[in-house]
Amino acid sequence: MKTFVETERLILREWSRKDLPVFTKMNNDPTVMKFFPYRLTKAESSDFMTRIVEEMDIFEYGIFAVEERESGRFVGFAGIHRFDFGADFLPGVELTVRLIPDVWNKGYATEAGEAILSFAKEYFGMGEIYAFTSCLNKPAERLMQKLKMKRIGEFDHPALPSGHALQRHVLYCTIKPDHKKRSAFGVADPRNKSNCDAVVIFVNGYWNNGRKMLRIGSRLSHKLSVDIKESIARSMADVPLEGYWGDGFTDAAKRYFRNHFTNISGKSIRSLASIFVDGSGDWNSSGHSRFENGQIYGREMLMQELEGLGVTDDKGGQKKSVFIVSHSMGGAYAEGIVDWMSSVGLKPEMVLHFSPADNNDFRVTMPELTYQINFSPDFVLFYKNTGDRIVVRAENILESIKETVGGTKKKNKPDVYQIQNLPLEHYIEYDNGLDFNNHTYTKSKEVWEKVDFLKA
Repeated sequence: MKTFVETERLILREWSRKDLPVFTKMNNDPTVMKFFPYRLTKAESSDFMTRIVEEMDIFEYGIFAVEERESGRFVGFAGIHRFDFGADFLPGVELTVRLIPDVWNKGYATEAGEAILSFAKEYFGMGEIYAFTSCLNKPAERLMQKLKMKRIGEFDHPALPSGHALQRHVLYCTIKPDHKKRSAFGVADPRNKSNCDAVVIFVNGYWNNGRKMLRIGSRLSHKLSVDIKESIARSMADVPLEGYWGDGFTDAAKRYFRNHFTNISGKSIRSLASIFVDGSGDWNSSGHSRFENGQIYGREMLMQELEGLGVTDDKGGQKKSVFIVSHSMGGAYAEGIVDWMSSVGLKPEMVLHFSPADNNDFRVTMPELTYQINFSPDFVLFYKNTGDRIVVRAENILESIKETVGGTKKKNKPDVYQIQNLPLEHYIEYDNGLDFNNHTYTKSKEVWEKVDFLKA
């Protein structure tokens, strides 16, 4: 896990989904949130964490998870954040610190704040960093004073309605701001992600989240419906869409694409933005229908997202690189996206399909830059690559028996699980032995560690 800043008692590091339970509890604690307009629900905390991680991916700084060095536990967050909510001193960069109550009054907030300000100045040349809070929040204001920040004045926070008890805010800054000469980092709108150099589109497969059972349960009893909802919340992982991917998978993917891009172009990618897409459909949906849904998503939504990220200009011309990753049933959906990109003159840098399903129902659009990675034997694919019929095709049964039981390797014909139109040399299979989790492993960091092709 990457560490950004270390102090005598704290480690400021990247985020893990394991942090979410304590993060959620902290954001819902009435003591912690006393001077905020409202406490956050579990879903709101989950979305908040997603935004934090996304900003970190784009700018390579942001809000860090704070870990207590002695105990190794997550105790809150601290960092810098771009903001612009319409006040006359904005846009700018703010310092933010939030810790769980049982580590208060230990000097941790001051220790973390000093480390963040030094980090921002040393590595990013940031001299102008703001901090603000409700005028009622005297503990937070005392922290700003301990950090030797200068009191600039007061303002009414535009996000709060007139007359709200917390509307009046006090404003501090590390220096006396010069609005005629703003820092390079002070002029960026946090909602504008055009500063990214490239984007990775992650297309997930089937997520067994129990929605069908929810519909049935809600008809039978309200209590059963509530119980099922709680079960769904647990099974959906910690972060919507992003939570589909195993811990460490997306980071490994980004590292790989950075290295790949450097190897082929000689240039470097400083920051990679992420787009997470639900490409699953229902369990019994066909690859053909998901391919069409990918085309629709590209046409109706992705173009605007790419323009917002600065990947395309306002005329649709491509300015930056796009990488695409899919898993399982998301493979067909991802190829629909690629097909749409091709139709409008866009081209991904690389497409990686991990254990794609229903391969008889769709074809690779850009074979020269598309690769497929499987762990074998894969019993999900053994079932799903059936043309969406209950009875497995006889030829698939025979070929699967030859490979998984007999250990034979085909040399001159495509694998039965290979996507149509994919070059034989672009099909990479790793024999992982008889493990019923092989399909899951291809959406975990394990696949990046075991497959030689992905180590390049």
